[in-house]
Amino acid sequence: MVKLVLKHKVKCYFIGPKSGYTRGKGSGYGGSSKARLQQEQQQNLRKQQDQIAQLQCQLEASKKEMEEYKLQQQRTIEDMEKRLMMMINGQSAKTRLDINGDDDITHFA
Repeated sequence: MVKLVLKHKVKCYFIGPKSGYTRGKGSGYGGSSKARLQQEQQQNLRKQQDQIAQLQCQLEASKKEMEEYKLQQQRTIEDMEKRLMMMINGQSAKTRLDINGDDDITHFA
């Protein structure tokens, strides 16, 4: 048993500890800091990619909402222009009738 432990210590000294579980010896070496850094960077990269995708979806939704709002405003403007033209036409018809002395405008309705 002592020979096995001594052999393991010598092996670890020259080769270095190994990662992963070794039967009877525990979990062993935890891994290099470089590997952990790379894993953290990959996780951060995935998070940033997810955030970018989410922001792009929000941007597209905002663009769509803006287009709908512009269309609604354009329709409102067109409707107001029609009403204004109807009012102007109604006023000019009434003015013409007043000039002619005819107060009955029912035939224009």
